[in-house]
Amino acid sequence: MSKMKTLHKKKLLIGSMFIILFFSAIVLIPVAADDADDLTDFIDDDDDGVGDEEEELNERELHVDVSDTEVRIESQLKTGEVKNEFSIKVKTEDEGLTFKLEYNDDTESTEFELEFKVKIQEIVEYLDTTADGFYNASLDTEIQIYEFDFLPMVYAVNDTGNTPIHTIDISTTDGVFTSSIYFATEFALIDGVIVAPTQIKIDVGIHDFPYLDDNSDLALKIMLESTADEGDGLTYQENDLTEDEEHGWATNEKEIGISKGDAEGFFSWVETATIEDWDGNVEPVVVKATPLEIENEEQKLYLNYPRGQEIIHDPKIGMSNILLDTLGISIGIALPILSRNGYLIVTAISALVIVSMIAFALRRKPKTN
Repeated sequence: MSKMKTLHKKKLLIGSMFIILFFSAIVLIPVAADDADDLTDFIDDDDDGVGDEEEELNERELHVDVSDTEVRIESQLKTGEVKNEFSIKVKTEDEGLTFKLEYNDDTESTEFELEFKVKIQEIVEYLDTTADGFYNASLDTEIQIYEFDFLPMVYAVNDTGNTPIHTIDISTTDGVFTSSIYFATEFALIDGVIVAPTQIKIDVGIHDFPYLDDNSDLALKIMLESTADEGDGLTYQENDLTEDEEHGWATNEKEIGISKGDAEGFFSWVETATIEDWDGNVEPVVVKATPLEIENEEQKLYLNYPRGQEIIHDPKIGMSNILLDTLGISIGIALPILSRNGYLIVTAISALVIVSMIAFALRRKPKTN
């Protein structure tokens, strides 16, 4: 009986060894992946700041329909098992310049839907009576409302670089307001800014605004609208940290996140604009945004600019949290948060304990009666 008990103990020890080795290997996987990544040269053939492997994983197929007053962009992930698609409709109308985003993630197990509009509605010239840098309709003095009258859109594809850049140029009939919209099938470096394939970059320009007062400032009115409401799980969230900032692709941004369930879109902007005065001096200035407030069941905010002859600002619109990470390993097990060295130490200690246990079991002789 003693020999059978000893053999049973050995089996238990060996079984335990394999279990511990299995979990140690799981812990070690991300460490080994990171080490391999550190030892491999970062490959970025198009010099846009994003690795070629990550670009390939996130490359999307585009289909663009164009008319004088509307451009519809349909974007779908090109490869892999993950299926998601979204469309952005850019439209010039009496209400202003409107962007409508529709997102759908339809897989075997999940289906997310999100739809929202961002409208650049008008420019307000105002006297900042409270001197707080914000336009407040109930406190400040409104000088005039500038409404848009648009020329036909101009769509083009610039294929001179490594990545074709799609561009939509928009202008009012008097040239006071312009907007250039950029997007691509993969990550692209546009005017020094990394633009992900899950977003569009918008250059907003205000040129030679017909000021009626020598002491006034300008506010760009932005309206946010969704077909869903808060009762359907829709939320609007003002964020100081954007996804692009988390990845190191942008600095000094703010955004409004629009989410429903696990689907999240955004409208973001750089916290500075470039302003040129009438003497030709150019400098960056802080752009203040009013807090969100409700107007006619829509969310409203103003982007506020000090006066100038030329005002250039860079917002973006797109989807968050749908980019694929080359090292994204999901094992479904909650592991302790340790440093790389911590993981290695835990694994080494586990291995030493296993070896000691096996050596002790093999050398121990069964007692004889």
